[in-house]
Amino acid sequence: MQNLRFNKDKYGKEILIDTADMAEFNSSLKIARPSFYIIVAIKHAIGKVEIDMETYYISDNTLLFIAPGTRVNIEKLNIIEAIWLFFEGEFLDFFFQDKFFTFKFNFFHGPKALIPLPLTGVDFEDIHNLFRQIHSEKRAFKEDSHHFLRSSLYLLLIKLNRHYGTTFYSEGNVISDGRVLQFKQLLEKNIKELKTVQEFADKLGISKTYLNKLCQLHFSKPCSDLIAERTVLETKQSLIYSSADIAEIAYDYGFSEPSNFIRFFKKHTNTTPSAFRKEFSN
Repeated sequence: MQNLRFNKDKYGKEILIDTADMAEFNSSLKIARPSFYIIVAIKHAIGKVEIDMETYYISDNTLLFIAPGTRVNIEKLNIIEAIWLFFEGEFLDFFFQDKFFTFKFNFFHGPKALIPLPLTGVDFEDIHNLFRQIHSEKRAFKEDSHHFLRSSLYLLLIKLNRHYGTTFYSEGNVISDGRVLQFKQLLEKNIKELKTVQEFADKLGISKTYLNKLCQLHFSKPCSDLIAERTVLETKQSLIYSSADIAEIAYDYGFSEPSNFIRFFKKHTNTTPSAFRKEFSN
């Protein structure tokens, strides 16, 4: 597996966005974990993709979403025609003066994040046209291209968020509540340090009761469920992709004893950490 970082020197520090069609894409990259965001507009493909241990079968006219730190495996996906869009979160975050900007979009950071999005022919062509415009602008760069690229990317993200919401039965609106956005960021980046609803609430400067109300409103789940889901995902990755033993992983994720971690893991996955690791090592 390759850990990929965005080349910030390729176009200069302001232009943290890039594209590739299949003729330009590095076909040797099959299993990777990028440090940046990726959206792929797949016009023609057959096969399946694995995103953070979830497997999805892919057909024509589908969008793939990959967030920083996500492990993606395309070994069994034959992509015939597609445009790849890569960008750093700060390309938009700094411009909009909002450090949580990219956390507003549910396809990257929502409770049903990173599920491939199939679209009808007309809807896909509308999205694909924006990809083509961004792709063409990168190859005929002008003095004002950074404005064009930011505005086009923002429009693309808004349109995709609406389609995502319609397809997966959410509102499809961009989340604007700063506390919810900060909670989403803490959940992804501080899950080893923050374990309880009270700890998250204290970090956000709100009450435990109010945090649960926000989670129910925006995610239709209590905060404890979201914390547990993220912990399960992170510990699964550690079990598969690290050589740490069960006890090391348990302590790394804040469990006081390995036995507590084993009970937690079995409750949420119906299997033990050792059995899960053995299954994926075969």
